[in-house]
Amino acid sequence: MQIRRTLTFFDEVAIEAGQQVSPPLRKVAVAAIIQNPFAGRFERDLSPLTQASVEIGRHVCRLAISMLSPHKAESYGKAAIIGVDGEQEHGVAMLTTVFGNVMREEAGGGKAWISSITKRAAPGATIDIPLAHKDALYVRSHYDGITVTLPDAPQPDGIVIICAYANRGRPNHRVGGLAVNQIKGVDGRPEPSRRRHKDKRSPHDNLQDRRGARQVSQGRPYHLHRRETGARRYRAPGLSALGELGRNAL
Repeated sequence: MQIRRTLTFFDEVAIEAGQQVSPPLRKVAVAAIIQNPFAGRFERDLSPLTQASVEIGRHVCRLAISMLSPHKAESYGKAAIIGVDGEQEHGVAMLTTVFGNVMREEAGGGKAWISSITKRAAPGATIDIPLAHKDALYVRSHYDGITVTLPDAPQPDGIVIICAYANRGRPNHRVGGLAVNQIKGVDGRPEPSRRRHKDKRSPHDNLQDRRGARQVSQGRPYHLHRRETGARRYRAPGLSALGELGRNAL
């Protein structure tokens, strides 16, 4: 598949909230626009899109990494926008592990899965591409993103494939979580036996741990407990009685 057009995006932050950012945060993205061979019709076998993603991925990723130089990639993300005559699945087919492995290779390696987003849209679309650390999703400082706006794409029969990289985490990060120098093991999980004894825990981490432990002791997931208590807290007076009345009336 031939690339119709290539667009590049460059965002560098040197000062944030009055604080010098050193090294500067540099985020880059490269978008390749291609024709969708399956626009306007249903095709069960999408493997041609997945196969084509290798060379397209190599083109956009090499260009993105060159824009990041002299810095090295620490985080990455990917995205696809599909023209309105196509399916969202067409974009997903081009962002599989096949494309992801090209991103990792051009970044000099990567152990973590790559955050991604896909959507169908008209020309002039904007998309926020999520970024996360390339070796560990649990590194909170690198939860970020880059916004990309395409002036006249995708056309109805087009697909836009986008890769994104950044050289560091957010400026002024101070909400705890796993630090870059603590990355170990599979997907960056620290060694359990050493985590609580040697890590410097932030107030945010300690608060989350206390909440999580309390809900586990009650035999329910923390997020489920929050939904239930929230529903009880904000239920309007008399709602239960009205609900019962309605069921009896039916």
